[in-house]
Amino acid sequence: VGGTTVVNSAIAVRTPDDVFDLWQERYGLGGDGFKRDLLAFQDQLDDELCVQVAPDHSRGRSNELAMKGAQAMGIEGHWMRRYVKDCEGSGYCMTGCREERKQSLNTNFVPDVLARGNQVLSNAPVKRIDFENGRAVGVHGRFRHPRTGRSGGRFQVRAYKAVIVAASATHSPCLLQRSGVSLPALG
Repeated sequence: VGGTTVVNSAIAVRTPDDVFDLWQERYGLGGDGFKRDLLAFQDQLDDELCVQVAPDHSRGRSNELAMKGAQAMGIEGHWMRRYVKDCEGSGYCMTGCREERKQSLNTNFVPDVLARGNQVLSNAPVKRIDFENGRAVGVHGRFRHPRTGRSGGRFQVRAYKAVIVAASATHSPCLLQRSGVSLPALG
């Protein structure tokens, strides 16, 4: 596990129509039900993560000015949606919500994983995904000291059912590429 869901603004962005069009045009991704199914999955995540429109008291002046500007230009705007359960607007999103209202992994999925009898490895960056017959079957990497960052012992984890890549929009493509995945849409 990392920590980027703890130190971000918890902004929930749905896939826009022009991105669906681009995926269809450039990569042939689309067709019957693709958009519907992906949006249904996003709806499910929105429910699980308590996605809500940012309340008036926590929008901030910059968001209010952006909305005014959009309206003045005749652009249909919308208020930011965030995965925060009943935001109080204390302003600590970037350093971890003091009230644990932000639905980051430490308050949402990690407790669920542990409750199901699974394990979580921390300070264990994955170097590569292991594949067999074109199927992801595990990962390996090296432990890292939490304070010094010094490399420690190697680890290898074999997946029971699946390997889920959730290393952010920045690191997921890099991890996949290092692991030998080569796709036109990668990145």
